[in-house]
Amino acid sequence: MHTGMVFTSFVSFLVFLSASLAGFSIFKKRPKEDKALFSYSIFLMLTACVWFFVGLCLFSFWLGKENLAKLFFTMDQILVFCSGVPLSYYLSLKIWGKDGFSKIVSILYSLGAFGGIVLLLIFGVTTGESTYFASKFQPNTWSFLIFVLLIAPLGILALIDTIGKFIRWARSKKTAYLYDFFYTLVIVIYLCLGFFDEQGLIVDWPLVFFRLIFTAVFFLAYLTFSFQSLSREEFVSFNE
Repeated sequence: MHTGMVFTSFVSFLVFLSASLAGFSIFKKRPKEDKALFSYSIFLMLTACVWFFVGLCLFSFWLGKENLAKLFFTMDQILVFCSGVPLSYYLSLKIWGKDGFSKIVSILYSLGAFGGIVLLLIFGVTTGESTYFASKFQPNTWSFLIFVLLIAPLGILALIDTIGKFIRWARSKKTAYLYDFFYTLVIVIYLCLGFFDEQGLIVDWPLVFFRLIFTAVFFLAYLTFSFQSLSREEFVSFNE
């Protein structure tokens, strides 16, 4: 099997570690009443699991265990659908600020994700020729269509929130808006990169370096939360 898959598998595990670091740090250290950061941390941890199974899929394919690789690919696709549920709650809460409405949005998204998962399990995944750096597993046409229909509104919402937070920060210079801007910027970049990665538009060695960008993106989320936590602690100390 192609040895290049070992490199992309290793990079996928790096992405897993980066997303896990950001997700668990936010989950453990966030203010307990912050529902937005809670959903954001769940999104990051589920995304970390996605990349863990991507790494396992590539490594298994390299070992010649195609059936096992297909199982791991199916698992990562299921988790992709699941990760959109907390993401839909986070984005709707950030834009509209209404917890009840955000819950309704996440429930609707859950139904769509469930439909996509069912179609994935019924029709399975398609298999083409592998490249030097990646296997050619793809979701079936129907589940991929559901994926696109679900991810497109999230991408639009993320872009709207990113622009809105940047404008608010530029007008008020409040750091809270700047932190929110970077949180959502991570989502925008990840969704854009994920779309190109899912389409298989980048191949060979550039794919390895391309996936390293995912690691940097999730590390940006970690840094954003770290600086926000530090500023929050300094504010509390100043007022004591």
